[in-house]
Amino acid sequence: MGLSSNVVWHQTDIGGLKAIIGGKSIKYSYSLETINGEEIAFPMISFCDIALADITEYLGKYGKYTIGFKRDWGRKIQLSPVWYRDKNALSLREQMKVFKEIRKKDSFSLSENEIMMWYSIAYTKNHTGKLLKYNFESYRFYDERELRLVLSYEDLCNAKIKPFMSKEEYEVYKKSNKKSSLIDKSIPFEYNDIAYILYSDKSQSNKVRSLLGAEGKKIVFLSYDQVMQDIIGASHNRESEERR
Repeated sequence: MGLSSNVVWHQTDIGGLKAIIGGKSIKYSYSLETINGEEIAFPMISFCDIALADITEYLGKYGKYTIGFKRDWGRKIQLSPVWYRDKNALSLREQMKVFKEIRKKDSFSLSENEIMMWYSIAYTKNHTGKLLKYNFESYRFYDERELRLVLSYEDLCNAKIKPFMSKEEYEVYKKSNKKSSLIDKSIPFEYNDIAYILYSDKSQSNKVRSLLGAEGKKIVFLSYDQVMQDIIGASHNRESEERR
């Protein structure tokens, strides 16, 4: 079985799902990342690249609704895998020393070399670390196969959107933005770019389908239970047969 998928997955809550489907776009938002103990928020959109039959651990982790976009759309918008790095890697330790100095500067006045360093860190994630939401002390982020899209430095500067924030700035931003980390920039899509919509409870089926109406005829709608039992269960059976 392939490790990657022909679909890229994005998780959200019901409010996010309605906004995404209704607006036919996904908004960027600040995501607070912890890299070698440094808490930094970058404006991005995140997806994961996991085969449907292997998606068990991911379902529901970041939202009760999961949209599966076709990989061709992901290529078109230039999604990129994050750079998973061990916290003890010499290269990362040295880069973070430089980035600590960059963080002291006006984020709208970075040099060309500093912008390249910013891009590098914005697409970096520790291989393993704490996942506070679930009280995991040693969570392997690498297993999520995250894909990321970070706004270009030029676009951010033109829109007066900070390329990075400290944890304190991030919290102030959310407080002033009705507890939302969203920013006023988005990536558009068409309904035919969607392959799947997954939801946590079967009772949500009609509600979710109604968001798309006739436009959703070619989209596969599945509850998380159906994925676990019908898709993952069937794959398990096939693998068992193959090993006999």
